[in-house]
Amino acid sequence: MLFCCKVAKEIWSLSEISTAIDVNQADIIPQTVLGLFSSQDRNPQNTLPWFLGLRIWKMRNKLLFENKRDHILSVIHAAHLDYKTWMEEMIKANVHTEQPQRSKINSIQEVLRPETKEYCIVDASWISPTDKAGIGWSLHSREGTLRIRVSSTIHQTISPLVAEASAMLLAVQQMVKLSYKKVMFTCLQKWPG
Repeated sequence: MLFCCKVAKEIWSLSEISTAIDVNQADIIPQTVLGLFSSQDRNPQNTLPWFLGLRIWKMRNKLLFENKRDHILSVIHAAHLDYKTWMEEMIKANVHTEQPQRSKINSIQEVLRPETKEYCIVDASWISPTDKAGIGWSLHSREGTLRIRVSSTIHQTISPLVAEASAMLLAVQQMVKLSYKKVMFTCLQKWPG
């Protein structure tokens, strides 16, 4: 959704963000995300792609839950404003931007245990305790091939954490029903760490 749909591809290409994102190769999305983490490790100011991804996600939720569509250029502009505001606040707070070096991860295979056959990425979207939450998960082979992708809405939850936990529970239950074993589960926001 963040890289491969037609609208997301157009947003990334118009944004002129110099990253290693190749939106035409869906099978390398895990490596793309790892590349973004690596880019941010080298220069903590390389956060603009994350703001753009967040704005694409918010645009999708607005369309799904409010039936309102944002213009592509306004999404890009909003991401740049978010980035600018973030950097200004970091400077105001005099935050030290150097982060401890994490070991460089080049592929998803490096974080999978040897016995892992598939990995499942789980995510949820939460607006408020009175709105339904959106959930989704995708199952990939060890090599990164997409096997299954599911998204749905669930009843209201009291917080984003409960929505994430509900999404994780439903993904685990589906893996059991489908007889998948030796699956690594991870939430999108926490991946790959």
